[in-house]
Amino acid sequence: MKNTNRLAWVAIVSMLLLAVAVSAGTLKTKSKKIDAPRLTVSALSDKTLPQYVPAVSAEKQFFGPKQGGEDISTATPIPGLPYADNGTTAGAADDYDPTLSGYCSAPTDAPDVVYSYTPAAGELISVTSCNSAYWTRLLIYENDSLNLVACNQYSDSCADPFHAAIFDQIVVPPNTYYIVVDGGPSGGDRFGEYEIQVTSKPPVDTLRIHPTLGDATTDNLMLSYRIEDYDSIIIWSSSADDGGSFGNSVYWSLTPGCGDYPSLESWGNGSTFQGTYRIQPEYENGAVIPWIEILNSADNGTWSHWSWNFKDPGGFDLHDIMAIDIAACNNLEPWKFGFLSLVASLNYYGSPYNDIEFIFYQTSEDGFATISAYGLEGCNTTANAIDSVSNKAYAAWDFYDTDSSRWAIAVRQESYDNFDDTITAFPGLYGFYGGTGNLQYQDIVAYDSNVLIVSEYYEDGTPDNKDLVCSYVNDADFGIGEVSSVTIVETADAERFPRIIHVVDSSFLVIFVRNDSLFKVLTENNGATWGVPEYVSIDGDLVVSEYRTAHVSESDGYTAKIVYSYYEGGGKAYDGPVFVRLIETSIYEFTDTDGDGIQDSEDNCPNDYNPEQTDLDEDGHGTECDNCPNFWNEDQADNDEDNVGNVCDNCIDDPNTDQSDVDEDDVGDVCDNCPDVYNPGQEDSNGNDVGDACDYICGDANKDEDINLLDILYLIDFIYGSPTGPEPDPWESGDVNGPDGDINLLDILYLIDFIYGSPTGPDPDCTP
Repeated sequence: MKNTNRLAWVAIVSMLLLAVAVSAGTLKTKSKKIDAPRLTVSALSDKTLPQYVPAVSAEKQFFGPKQGGEDISTATPIPGLPYADNGTTAGAADDYDPTLSGYCSAPTDAPDVVYSYTPAAGELISVTSCNSAYWTRLLIYENDSLNLVACNQYSDSCADPFHAAIFDQIVVPPNTYYIVVDGGPSGGDRFGEYEIQVTSKPPVDTLRIHPTLGDATTDNLMLSYRIEDYDSIIIWSSSADDGGSFGNSVYWSLTPGCGDYPSLESWGNGSTFQGTYRIQPEYENGAVIPWIEILNSADNGTWSHWSWNFKDPGGFDLHDIMAIDIAACNNLEPWKFGFLSLVASLNYYGSPYNDIEFIFYQTSEDGFATISAYGLEGCNTTANAIDSVSNKAYAAWDFYDTDSSRWAIAVRQESYDNFDDTITAFPGLYGFYGGTGNLQYQDIVAYDSNVLIVSEYYEDGTPDNKDLVCSYVNDADFGIGEVSSVTIVETADAERFPRIIHVVDSSFLVIFVRNDSLFKVLTENNGATWGVPEYVSIDGDLVVSEYRTAHVSESDGYTAKIVYSYYEGGGKAYDGPVFVRLIETSIYEFTDTDGDGIQDSEDNCPNDYNPEQTDLDEDGHGTECDNCPNFWNEDQADNDEDNVGNVCDNCIDDPNTDQSDVDEDDVGDVCDNCPDVYNPGQEDSNGNDVGDACDYICGDANKDEDINLLDILYLIDFIYGSPTGPEPDPWESGDVNGPDGDINLLDILYLIDFIYGSPTGPDPDCTP
């Protein structure tokens, strides 16, 4: 890498970026911040429900029998599209007279005729009656006369606007749709000869572009992408089997136009996701900010589309949103899902700002949200991130600086804790340049105060030779500190459109496009150095080389899932269909010695099968492998190496795996100085390794450490005294004849013989 650390940071002051000359080499500069007044306004959201995704129909051409039916029960079938027919409504009955808002609000008693159409697949149809001889009205019902889905009686698309036309109506099997040719409002010519044409949009090669993926790392995924087929819509789909299949596909229709560049992140309990997308500029002048809330990915009935409209020609008039991104974090209240960054234009009470940076976030549980900007013009794309450890939020934009005539990066830093309506202070906006070159198409990530920004870099003289750079900083305190930069990948080819995620600890993963293929590269020290890029896309896939053509989802620390758009079939077939591919890439080896599905580094018993990870004493060692499963012993100390930990071993220094304890005094037999006599204190007054409880001289009944006449008298008193004398101490010391389990005259005679016999008798024998 011949040009490492080549980015310098400067401050954005009063909405203008100061240009500084930067030479190649190592650069570490302390960023400065000046608080500039920000432009801000609040709005309340509205909500729409999802619609199911229709499929694609084939194109054919049909002509009708020159007359519609009298009513729904006798409707003339339309066998296929495109379809044309004519006839007359004169003499027909007035069967249908709906009242809708807009152009169909006025009632009519005109006669009408009916056609029926059952699509073989989902499609968009258009119905026109422009060449009719009278003021027409068109109605479309779904399945019966109770479900009116479209109505028109005045269309600027006709040469004479007093004719009806309905455009781009979605029809989906197995439903049957009834097209009613009716007359206009009361008064004038409201019946007569008519002509209708029913068409569908011609099929085109399907394009599935700009995919994004959310991975809850619990087998639940959410996938979204723009699809251009019979129409252009954004699809939202879920998977409950870790990407094996996707279903529950829905879309939201905000006509006219189509949105683009969806963004997704997982959030919360393992099946919840947050999303957004760039609104179509034709809809409300591009002033609407959408938020997709997926409460349960398995149930699309819980999916909602919220939107905030900032169109206000007299004041804070937002328009032409051109880029948007979402960051999600569930550290705070449930309604604080995260925040959005975007690029949009603004007419601020008469002052125009073109393509400036914004951040947007909800401020209350009842749906209020706020948007703010410093007014940096010339922005292009945006990305954002929330540090789940420090609760700091970051947003980044690439912008064209007119002073230096170069593309540069701006970063805004906020406290995620303060994303509410009481926020009064904000750290500000920071900027940096790429030395003598340009920086574009950045992505940003933050974890444990480490912030990394990856972007394309190119020199003015070689715009096609794009490399990847990473700027990184530890932002332990508020206010971006010393920022360093390093080249990630630098070749003669163009490395483009990087995306970055945090993997685990100080490891981060970047994916990028080069030569119609997708690559990955890893850092394990918070961005200071990077490994060798590895090829990850499938052989034969021609990866589409454009902004947001690929996305890498959240990682479980070992793998990450990647989605990308590609041309199928190879051979540089750039004009063919475009598909979306989902792959999984390994980052770190998943070692599972015991085969219980849990990585060794996270398994509390890596060598013992225990998928439930039970840990009764909560010491971090699973019950299956804990040498004291009922006693907390984090260190698992085991002096005698008998697989019984010290804290629960009844003989700490003497191996006794069976833990035998005959006298039940909690001292194991192998180390008990009186294994048959209960003596938990293990007293041993004479230090002979025999506990006092069982240490005695056989025949020394009175325990004076001698065997003599006194012991004989002691036994006589014990047996025959009135009252009887005290027991021998211990009792076993008086049973000297074998023993026979009793103390009687035989023991007295045994001792007499031992002491006074001639020759003396055998020694006393108390051994059991």
